Amino acid sequence: MKIIDFLAYNVWANSILGKLVEGININDFNLVLTSSFPTINKTLLHILDAETIWLKRLQGKSLTYWPSEQENISKEKAIEMLIGKSLEFKTFINCQSSNYVDSTCSFKDTKGNEYSIAVADIVQHVCNHSTFHRGQIIAMLRQVGFTNLKSTDYITWIRQGKA
Repeated sequence: MKIIDFLAYNVWANSILGKLVEGININDFNLVLTSSFPTINKTLLHILDAETIWLKRLQGKSLTYWPSEQENISKEKAIEMLIGKSLEFKTFINCQSSNYVDSTCSFKDTKGNEYSIAVADIVQHVCNHSTFHRGQIIAMLRQVGFTNLKSTDYITWIRQGKA
């Protein structure tokens, strides 16, 4: 599997997630539920924040804050931003030289700790992280009675011809 394929899958899966979340009302979007983050809203914003922070690191900028905390983001805007950020991440990696994913990225985390990590490992982490939290959102959607769910599994993406 090429790294760019995993990023394409991430865009596809986040797009499906966005369509699912569009279908719930604002009360359910902000309803406190049991999960890593207390609401679907906060979980969605966490995925967006993580993808944003990691992309910025790959672009040479280390953020010291969580981007979503800087503004009040509506449900529609959060969905749009997540899909856009996932696509931007994929495009950024796709535009780099063929050996870029084998290079190392040095950055500071939000607390100022310094790290150097292989770009391929960062991309793998971002996609896995998003998958983990998408699964949580699916479980949260079930908790609010939403049953019209679609698979965001990697194998589904493969079976559909890498949509």
